[in-house]
This record gives sequence, structure tokens and C-alpha cells, in this order.
Amino acid sequence: MPRNCQNSRRSPPRTRGFILFFVSLAVTEKARAFHLLNLPSIQAQTKAISYIRKSLLLACREPRTLTLYSLCNLAKKFPHLPVESLPIRAILRKTLILLVASSIAAVVLLRWLPAPTTAFMLYRHYEDLIDDHSYQPIDYQWVSAKNISSNAMSAVIASEDQQFYQHFGFDLQSIGSSINAYINGGQRLRGASTITQQVAKNLFLTPSKSFIRKGLEVWFTLLIEILWSKERILAVYLNIAEFGDHLFGIEAASQRYFGIPAKNLSRPQAAMLAATLPNPLLLKAARPSSYVIRRQQWILRQMRNLGDSRDSVSD
Repeated sequence: MPRNCQNSRRSPPRTRGFILFFVSLAVTEKARAFHLLNLPSIQAQTKAISYIRKSLLLACREPRTLTLYSLCNLAKKFPHLPVESLPIRAILRKTLILLVASSIAAVVLLRWLPAPTTAFMLYRHYEDLIDDHSYQPIDYQWVSAKNISSNAMSAVIASEDQQFYQHFGFDLQSIGSSINAYINGGQRLRGASTITQQVAKNLFLTPSKSFIRKGLEVWFTLLIEILWSKERILAVYLNIAEFGDHLFGIEAASQRYFGIPAKNLSRPQAAMLAATLPNPLLLKAARPSSYVIRRQQWILRQMRNLGDSRDSVSD
């Protein structure tokens, strides 16, 4: 008797039980992976399973024998066997369908419902836990579009996206200008994100930079432009934009900095808040630097040039 078989006979019952368990489990998984039930006859199924069992029992003694070579032999022995790869492709396909369906459902719901939170707010909590091991509440108040001053809407359009009502989510002219400036000696590629892109990023994505994230940003931007009105996009943007440290939304910012509701914001106040949007953690509306004041004045001039975007916006 071969030495390996003698060793296996000396194995305690518990060890042999574990071996048989894993062998039977592997047989079952291989049978599922190769769709043995699709074989033309019961006899063919039995022969195939017997062959797999023998190869697995051999693998218990010599693990190196269980290779792709043995799987190729299985395909040669049973030419009618519909050999397929493990169901990774099917899992990926189902996952992709689920992600697409859930993203569409989320965008459709948020067309009418207020956003309870955003991915960017959750990311701020994550940063707190990582950096300080603490929890800091976020000041966030959702208000409908009719409770937001038209001055605030005009200010963010003048500041962030002057082609907001003309483009379909992407300002191709600004993107081209940014690329040309970078090619002609710019140290870094300037951002050319539209208001719709910023809504997609803040609402659904984290600040990390990768090609996958950029692809998701494009996907959500297109969904938002297709399923929402421009008025809804602007209202959501003003409600979820960051205006300070753990301060989100035009209503919370108006109450903190000026002690008034967002619907009562004046043009200078709205321009001041919009002036901090590029970096609200650095640019302070409560203690504006000379740069913030110059930016506020520029936004006021742009507001006069553009005219009010809308006199009133309904949610």
C-alpha cells in the first residue's frame, strides 16, 4: 500500500471527517461551476462526478495535482460538458445592474424628497473619527426653493457656473479653456466643474480622486440633468453646499453668519457666501479677508451683468 494511503489511514477520525467534508464540498462546488446537471444523461453525470471525486481525493494527498491541467482533462473526457468559468462574470453583471438601478432610483427620489444627508457630510464624520477619534455634529437645515432668496441663486450662478442654464451638465468651453491653460504652462489643471457636477460629487461621492470616481461623477451628472429640472439642481446645490466647518446649506449659513433666514438674504450677503465656496474652510464669511471681499465685489458685478437668474423658483 502506498505510504500516503497508510498515512491517511492512521489519521484520526476527526481529521478524516474534515477531509471528507471539504472533498464533498469541493465536489458540489465543481458540479455547480460546470453545470453537471446539464449533461445529456444520468450516466454521464455520474461519470463526471466520479472523475472529479477521484481528482479531489488525490489532491488531498498531493495538493499540487489539483491544477488547471486537471480541469482541462475533465473537459477532454466529457466533450458534452458545458465548461464555463466560475460565475464571477455573472456576479459582476448583477452587481452592475444593481448599482445602475439603485443610482437611478436614488436620483428619482431626490427629485422630490429632501436629502437627509450627503456622501460629503458622511465623509466629514469619517475624517473626524480618523483624525480626532471624536464626533462633531453637522449644522444642516434643508429648505425648499421658495424659501431661498433669488439673490443666493444669482450669486452662485455668477460665482460658480455662468453657463448653468445653457449646458447639459458639462461646460465644454470651460473644460477646453482649463486644458489649454494647463498645456500653455499652468502648474495644475484648473477645476471646471459645473453646479450639476458639484451636486453629483457632494451628494453621492467622496472627495477621493480616481478614474472610477470621475466616471461615477459623469454618470450621476447625466442622471441629474435628465431627471431633474434646472431649478431643482440649483435648490439642491444651495442646500448641500459646504459654507464652513461642519456647516452645510444656505439656511444654516444664513442663520449663523447673518442671523436671518435664507429667503431674506440681500445681494451683498449672498455674494459674500458665494465668495467662500471655492474653499469654505479657508475663506471665512464671518471674518472675510481682503481676497474674499474682492471676490464678493467681483460676484456682485457679475450678478449685475448676468441679471437675476430667476425671480422666483418653485421646488
